Amino acid sequence: MTQRNAAMVEQATAAARTLADHADQLAGQVGRFILPRDAGRAGPGRTAGVVVHGDFRSDRAA
Repeated sequence: MTQRNAAMVEQATAAARTLADHADQLAGQVGRFILPRDAGRAGPGRTAGVVVHGDFRSDRAA
């Protein structure tokens, strides 16, 4: 039972690290968007102007 618990803790730790890495990558990608100050007031049917900086191609094969 102790070995099972230790294995589960190791798996949970590895999963948490992977999620943290993905969150960092996502934050970096989202941080490339620059929205105008009034973007939240675009209203239905209208799109706010979005400027994208950087290259969004994935490093991984799809």
